[in-house]
Amino acid sequence: MNDLVAAGWTTFGCQCWDSVGGGVLYLSAPYPYSSAITWNKIPSGVSDWNVTLRTEWTGGQIGDLRLDVYTSSHAYTWMASGGSFILQRDASMGNNPVFSRSGYQPQMNVWHQLRLDMAVGKMSMYFEGNLIGTYTEQDPNTDLTKISTQVGSNTADSYDYITATQLNPAHFTVTTSPSFIAVLPGKAGNSTILLTSYENFSGTVSLTATVSPTGPVVTIPSTTYLPGNGSSNSILTVSTQDSTSKQTYSLSVTATSGNQSRSLSLPLYVGVRPAIVINGNSDFTTNNGVTGGTGTASNPYVISDWDIDLCLGGCALGIQIQNTNAYFVIRNVYIHDGGFGSLDVSFSNVTNGGIERSVLANTYSGIRITSSSNIVVSGNNVTVPTWYLDPGVYDGPCLQVSSSSNITVSGNNLSNGVGAGIDLTGGSGNNNIVISENHFSGGGVGMHLGTINHAIVKDNQFSQNDIDIYVSYGTSITNTTMSGNNFHVMGIYIQGQNIQLRSNTITTDNLVNGKPLYYFEGCSGTNLNGVPVGQLIVVNCTNFQASNLRIDNVVEGIVMISVHGASVTNVTLNVIWYGVLASNSDHVTIAGNNVTDDYGIQFYSTSNMLVYHNNFLCASSWCDTPTDYQGTNNLWDNGYPSGGNFWWNYPGVDNCSGPQQNVCPDPDSIGDTAYGLDRYPLMKPFVASPDPSPSVGGAVVPVDKLALLGPSVLLALLVAAGTVLIALYSKRIKTNKGKIREQSTA
Repeated sequence: MNDLVAAGWTTFGCQCWDSVGGGVLYLSAPYPYSSAITWNKIPSGVSDWNVTLRTEWTGGQIGDLRLDVYTSSHAYTWMASGGSFILQRDASMGNNPVFSRSGYQPQMNVWHQLRLDMAVGKMSMYFEGNLIGTYTEQDPNTDLTKISTQVGSNTADSYDYITATQLNPAHFTVTTSPSFIAVLPGKAGNSTILLTSYENFSGTVSLTATVSPTGPVVTIPSTTYLPGNGSSNSILTVSTQDSTSKQTYSLSVTATSGNQSRSLSLPLYVGVRPAIVINGNSDFTTNNGVTGGTGTASNPYVISDWDIDLCLGGCALGIQIQNTNAYFVIRNVYIHDGGFGSLDVSFSNVTNGGIERSVLANTYSGIRITSSSNIVVSGNNVTVPTWYLDPGVYDGPCLQVSSSSNITVSGNNLSNGVGAGIDLTGGSGNNNIVISENHFSGGGVGMHLGTINHAIVKDNQFSQNDIDIYVSYGTSITNTTMSGNNFHVMGIYIQGQNIQLRSNTITTDNLVNGKPLYYFEGCSGTNLNGVPVGQLIVVNCTNFQASNLRIDNVVEGIVMISVHGASVTNVTLNVIWYGVLASNSDHVTIAGNNVTDDYGIQFYSTSNMLVYHNNFLCASSWCDTPTDYQGTNNLWDNGYPSGGNFWWNYPGVDNCSGPQQNVCPDPDSIGDTAYGLDRYPLMKPFVASPDPSPSVGGAVVPVDKLALLGPSVLLALLVAAGTVLIALYSKRIKTNKGKIREQSTA
């Protein structure tokens, strides 16, 4: 046995009583074991073969004789067992017979020959040189990989030889191109039947075709002549009626010559079809779903009216078009029901294309446009349901555009589960984008903006249950116009850092919850006072004032980017996340406001900011305190005795007074301990007085002069007014400690 293993054989199982002697291999195994020997050093590509085993039953209770043959796809066991001949395919514990016939009678100490032949997909089973039966293998991969034999428990067999030989029979094959036929009802389609001769086979071949279930009509030539080592083509044609049912049919083709017969099946799709993949202009063919057109601007290729079930082709892809510049339009298609990672439509390196009036439903992601130009997406219904996968991993957008230009997206209904309705964040940015008259709904963000230039966003309706427009940090938006949009839920969210907004126009006919969206860029000395405001965004302005406003139910009430010198006073900010968000700004005073939200006020890279006399109230059970990132010389109070801000969750007490809060007991309505950056937190809400004169313009109208002045400035004014006022003022401080804030705002 050691010499056998050294020669390249592999043993398995017990080998308890195995031996070699006199040119005979002896295998035997006690209960409950088995014993086997295998040879796997077979050259690749041997698809037609003969394997022969000479063996005898020499002991034990069971007289089975067994030959095992393996291909790259399947395992076959040819057995003389009990009273039968059995062929098993991919057997497990003796199951899965594909052939069985009675007639074997076990005989001890009698040599027998088992043989399997595989020729052109047909397996022939022999016993003692006699053909016992045949089995046709539908899997075309029949390459031989391993031969083996084994005995089971309480069995002993002897083996004289096992051989494997490559066969080269004269035969022919049949294939089709394309491998399926797809037609619309009332139309016809075809496939080429290719016959190929091998080993000098020649002769007349008869052809037949059938379709199941009935409905489509199939025609094919009845015979063709196949020359030796040559080939022959025939055209199979399928015709349908307008009334032919839209479904998948099975089309069978059989080629017969003498005792050789070859059959294959191909799917016939009527109205429905698997994925369309076009790579280059030459792939715009009827087999790839083209139903009309010539590819010019006046007569584009048309791909229309198909029902594409993504799971007919792996649940992953509907239509993929890449590396083309011919004009085309996808129209009135229905793409639906894909799995994780599925994508309805993909355009990559495409110029002059579009998709219109189509329904894309129940897939992981809708339309993806990458490195393309002159694309129109119009009048489609795209629905991406909620896919929760792993934590932080969700479904894709309805439409994603990256590194593309001259893209028009209009009149679409975009309903998203978790991802964005439109995602413009990928690649190197997008230029010349028009997004108009679309309706955004669902559970995710409406639009997720990345770097864009020369974009128009107009007349869109946002009614999803999340942020309407999300602007990511690091984004650059230039030369973009927004007008006539209606934001029904949370408005625009601008992330705090490294945002570049330049040369943009956002008009007040953009409505946030029914109120105008105010956007100021590059302004100076502007005052927004006492007018209805849905949301306020101020960019690269100086000396800006906002006063006597109310902003409700948006994700951010006021956004300031690169603002130098501004004030926000007597504004009610009943918002969702941030009352005021400011980045790269300086010398901004935020005083006398009511801020009811989750995160209050947030600063990024600011300096000389002054925040005081604001009432920070909580909007939910998980509110957080305002934050100040990378700030320089920012103050969150106005010193003593003016004080800081009122905090809904301030835990301190008021027992003392004075700049150090060390005069005790002497309460002064200011907390005795600091709260975060606020050194003098107020013990009760601040009450401001509004200016009764609404205005939008360049004139600056102070709302409450005394409330905005610090003690030192106020004292200087009183000195100028006369020593009597100084005395009175000093007396009032002494006799009415703790009430100066309320009196000064009366």
